[in-house]
Amino acid sequence: MVRRQVGSSYLFRSVIPLDLQPQLGRRQFQLSLRCGILKQAKSLSLHLHHLTQNLYDQIKNNSDQLKITVDQLKQILKSGLAKAFDQVTHQAERQVNSSREGVRSKAD
Repeated sequence: MVRRQVGSSYLFRSVIPLDLQPQLGRRQFQLSLRCGILKQAKSLSLHLHHLTQNLYDQIKNNSDQLKITVDQLKQILKSGLAKAFDQVTHQAERQVNSSREGVRSKAD
């Protein structure tokens, strides 16, 4: 996970396995998490890491049939990121609501 400047979004960075670098034409790539909150960015990054590793495994196992570019890989990850972001946001909302209810019950 990378952050360029304070106040900006975190970036997910993946180092492409050596055996896939010739096929994908790169050593690494980055994808914006579109999130500046560290805790949420860590959760999103972990989700993307697992998704990326699964994609790398699929490419390795089907390299003769599955031809993919880094841009296509990033599009797949962006789709997964959108779903993960919804889940992380929903979790954060539940935690805030739970905290508010706890404060209310102590006040009563």
